[in-house]
Amino acid sequence: MCFEEKLIRWEENWSGLYNLWHSANNYAKSKGNNTAMDMEIEDSSPIDDLKLQKLDTNVYFGPCEILTQPILLQYENIKFIIGVNLSTEKIASFYTQYFRNSNSVVVNLCSPTTAAVATKKAAIDLYIRNNTILLQKFVGQYLQMGKKIKTSLTQAQTDTIQSLPQFCNSNVLSGEPLVQYQAFNDLLALFKSFSHFGNILVISSHSYDCALLKFLISRVMTYYPLVTIQDSLQYMKATLNISISTSDEFDILNDKELWEFGQTQEILKRRQTSSVKRRCVNLPENSTIDNRMLMGTTKRGRFWRALGSITFLIITTVFFIHYVEIIKCYRCSILKRWKKNSEKK
Repeated sequence: MCFEEKLIRWEENWSGLYNLWHSANNYAKSKGNNTAMDMEIEDSSPIDDLKLQKLDTNVYFGPCEILTQPILLQYENIKFIIGVNLSTEKIASFYTQYFRNSNSVVVNLCSPTTAAVATKKAAIDLYIRNNTILLQKFVGQYLQMGKKIKTSLTQAQTDTIQSLPQFCNSNVLSGEPLVQYQAFNDLLALFKSFSHFGNILVISSHSYDCALLKFLISRVMTYYPLVTIQDSLQYMKATLNISISTSDEFDILNDKELWEFGQTQEILKRRQTSSVKRRCVNLPENSTIDNRMLMGTTKRGRFWRALGSITFLIITTVFFIHYVEIIKCYRCSILKRWKKNSEKK
């Protein structure tokens, strides 16, 4: 078969495949479902997934394959990496190949069954040992920061990170979904307190992973405890331009652990609000409290009281000196009159 015949046959095959896809696309549109959208996402996912998306100020998320792009991660100043719904073996392989000689902290959240299946390999041992040491150092620095600021208001903020003891044991955090949601948000709170070191990256199998979306929704519910899962999902779809399949959306909305996590955050928010109101009755509910500002008011009051005391002392001293001088002058005048009267006599 000559080259021209091969080219003609290739064009015929390609046109046939294109017509088949076009027919399927039209059929999906006529039925009113989102099959065409899913086909486009799956077709473009290997290319579109290799990019970072921004959740908030310094939190990014994306697929685990983004770890193969160290230049991009360096450009975005990624320092802390959190893996969700990934096996320890997989994330350890990424760490050994790309982050072994870096000072980045890599932590992964996995189910108890996945953690138990992890085999004892040299790469996994290295990954766990190095990152556990780094995580322990950050926990220690965080606790030191809390000791330096010994006020009841900052102590309430310190107590919100409930998973600190778990962070000291290992960088592989396993547990039920409710425990993982809490640990995930505690990790973000811990790493955000060291935002001057770098940004945070949350990774999963792909950017539209249902488990990843649940963790991101739990973050939204932590920020806004009064919103529902439906509100958080709509916020993410509108703000982040995320395409979610019908089955994944149904799974997210009916996640019992995620709903329970949202209820817990709402209760904690109400307790913290009432606690702050008891400590500072005159402060508005949504005001930001600066300890230096509070201490500054006391220092200024002491200064003005001291200045008033000194001023009063000076005025009293001057008045006393003038009073003594007046008495002396009065005595002198009396003596002069007495002398004059005695001389006349």
